[in-house]
Amino acid sequence: MKIKICFNLIITLVVILFVSCDKNNQTVEGKDVQRFLGIYYLEGTCEEYVSGGVFLDEREVTIKKGTEADLLINIGSLTSVDFNASVSNDSLYIPFQMWSNFDGTQSSLQGKGEIKNDTLFLRYKAGGSFGVVDCECKGGKEKTTYIGTIIDMPNPCTTVPCLPGIIFGLETFYGNWVLSIKSHWIWSDNELIVEDTEYFIGDKVKITGIISRKQDANSSQYTELEIQTMTKLSE
Repeated sequence: MKIKICFNLIITLVVILFVSCDKNNQTVEGKDVQRFLGIYYLEGTCEEYVSGGVFLDEREVTIKKGTEADLLINIGSLTSVDFNASVSNDSLYIPFQMWSNFDGTQSSLQGKGEIKNDTLFLRYKAGGSFGVVDCECKGGKEKTTYIGTIIDMPNPCTTVPCLPGIIFGLETFYGNWVLSIKSHWIWSDNELIVEDTEYFIGDKVKITGIISRKQDANSSQYTELEIQTMTKLSE
């Protein structure tokens, strides 16, 4: 009788622990992964595991929204595949992963990073045909300047079912881009004001900002331009 009671107690504790862990995992959902998304230009140093040599490194790192994980991260030309990463507050974590490339080689990645004042600090260990390197670097999203016309456009779907709306966008030679200020879209029923100047549909403008390639709830890609400065152009 005592053995049965103890056994039931153990099973109950295991179930409670499992449910508790599952709830902790679910807390990742709904966190602000959007602030991590974008293309970063990082600088730092890497150490080769075999030779012990240290070299300066500049690399383009792309972070996208994931499906099986919070994020997908690609370390530029160092690895040819996207790796899963998870988010916790201002930090991202890359568990050890190994993938087979199309050319028959294998790539591996493990690391962690942190966002501070829009700067990404990243420490990672990568492996591939080049060997194994341990890198520590930091950098931000590159600010670029684009010319286009202010338009209104449907918002990307971020929920299922989709909640439709109209937002401000920019019509460019490259396509129509979503406009944002401080990581927030500007809905068409609000005013578009930058540095005390109001802008309207049809205005020709020059915008300096940060480009991010993102993915909506339907796995469709869209481009977002976060405004840093904006000026009107004469007709």
